This record gives sequence, C-alpha cells and structure tokens, in this order.
Amino acid sequence: MASQSPLTDEPLRLPGQTLDEKIQWWQSDGIVSYIAAAAMFFVMAVMEWVGYVTHAPRSPIFFSACTLGAIAVLVARIFTFVPSSIN
Repeated sequence: MASQSPLTDEPLRLPGQTLDEKIQWWQSDGIVSYIAAAAMFFVMAVMEWVGYVTHAPRSPIFFSACTLGAIAVLVARIFTFVPSSIN
C-alpha cells in the first residue's frame, strides 16, 4: 500500500487545455491585434483606391504606405513567434 497521498500528485490536464493555452498565447502576445491592424489598413487602402478610381477626393498613397508598413510589422512578428511556438 502506498504511503503517499494521491492529492500531492499533479492534476490531470483538462480536455482541450493544450489548444486553449496555444490560443491564449497567440492572443496575449499580440499577434491577433497585428492581424486586425493589417486587415484594417488593407480595407482602408482598398476604399481609398476605389475613391481614387471614381475621382472622389482621396489619398490612396498614404493609406497604401500604412498598409505596407502594417503588413511588414505583422510578418516580422509572425516570424519571431512561429519558431518559438513549435515544440
């Protein structure tokens, strides 16, 4: 008979806990916010180009530059996080 209490052992992991931890990791380290920012700038750039083509007073060059900057930062953040997330 074992003299050690079963309550001192580590508890079992919950079903889906690993996936939940990975989702929380992606959200807490800010990748989701970078994706949202890049998508927002992309939509704004498309709107500006549509306005430019229809001769509405727009400035697509500024929003295109912001979009390219946001995408560059997003790609840099993804490349810094992806290798560290692989176990």
